[in-house]
Amino acid sequence: MINGGTWAITENMIEVRQILREALKYLPYARQIDVLGQQVGIVHAEPPADWSQVEMADDAGKVEMVWGRTRIKRRDTTPVVGIDAVVVGHTIVEQPTWLGNVFYIDTGAFHTGRLTLINAREVLA
Repeated sequence: MINGGTWAITENMIEVRQILREALKYLPYARQIDVLGQQVGIVHAEPPADWSQVEMADDAGKVEMVWGRTRIKRRDTTPVVGIDAVVVGHTIVEQPTWLGNVFYIDTGAFHTGRLTLINAREVLA
């Protein structure tokens, strides 16, 4: 609720859960795009250590991709294997930050007024 979910309080919560559960079946947990012949991954919060695990993620792995903060809390610079770079959000950073080949770009626009947009080519520069 603290992240913008208060609108749901005025709705039928059973119906909201059903709609969201159904919609989530069709949304990817991660994306991979080709940029100038290299591969850039996009995930909301926490990429797996090996990008090939995205497709085979169990429920715990999916939760990490949406909510995880282990890598950034540990300041882990270990590159994610199997991908050239990964762009993530979820955890607000003072300025866009690299940890290994993972680029954190959430500068907290809803709170700070600073929205970070990047050109995917810049991730590979």
